[in-house]
Amino acid sequence: MSLDNLIYIGPSLRGKLNRFTVFRGGIPKHLEKQFQECPEIANLFVSTDTLDTELQKIERKGTPQNLWYGKVQEYLNRR
Repeated sequence: MSLDNLIYIGPSLRGKLNRFTVFRGGIPKHLEKQFQECPEIANLFVSTDTLDTELQKIERKGTPQNLWYGKVQEYLNRR
């Protein structure tokens, strides 16, 4: 992934990561444990340039983005 500004579009991870937080220089390293437990979290960091398109994909049933979002929600419900 490039060093563009990335925005997290998944569900908020209580106390760790809020939805729509913007990061410069890549995916944050402090979330490695969460990435190991739920790899789909990392898939929900997208370029700020594609935010609108990616949000539309989350809403469309059956897209990878929709499935990843659902997996993160399941992960949060298990915790």
